[in-house]
Amino acid sequence: MHPTFFALPKSRQMQIVNAAMEVFSQGDYRHCVTDDIAARAGISKGLLFHYFENKLGLYLYLYRYALDLVTERLRAPAITQERDFFDLLERATLEKLALMREHPSLFAFFFQSRVEKDEAVLRALGTVWDPLINQSAGQILAQTDWSRFRDDVDPKLVLDLVLWSAEGFSKLHGELRSGDLEELSREYLRALDLMRRHFYKPEWLEPRQKEQ
Repeated sequence: MHPTFFALPKSRQMQIVNAAMEVFSQGDYRHCVTDDIAARAGISKGLLFHYFENKLGLYLYLYRYALDLVTERLRAPAITQERDFFDLLERATLEKLALMREHPSLFAFFFQSRVEKDEAVLRALGTVWDPLINQSAGQILAQTDWSRFRDDVDPKLVLDLVLWSAEGFSKLHGELRSGDLEELSREYLRALDLMRRHFYKPEWLEPRQKEQ
């Protein structure tokens, strides 16, 4: 990683980052072509390699950048201090939506990296993503007020259900236009509200129903 990349205007850095994320999110590492990244970023391939040395260096920078960005956003006090399970997930969804506006291919890049088979990439990445998911799930389990759920509801099963839904939502967003993404986000939030009504005790639904 060359320091001249960070000397670029922020908008120029983001243009290169978003171009690379878009290309890497569309297929496996081996078949992604750096000429395509350079063309979409509006720079020469030689300048791209000046900034990142090689294709693997670019990929690893993107991964670490994306991971740090998501981790930072999801550690905001509005999320970490929320005890209502579904309010917590709504806040996290809105943060993810904001990230998608800044980096349209960010989550598609993440999920493509999870199915990557290239040995060099796998060695470099290690097992970073899955521990982050487990850590996030553990945080949600620890901070949620589970007394709001019906007595016959298994909290871990609810969390798994929500995480599976969120993963599908993130995968779907990759090919969507901005307006479609907004609508998909609204549908996901409606799905969360449906789960809230099904899994919560009645006394925790009444205030929200009055607000609506």
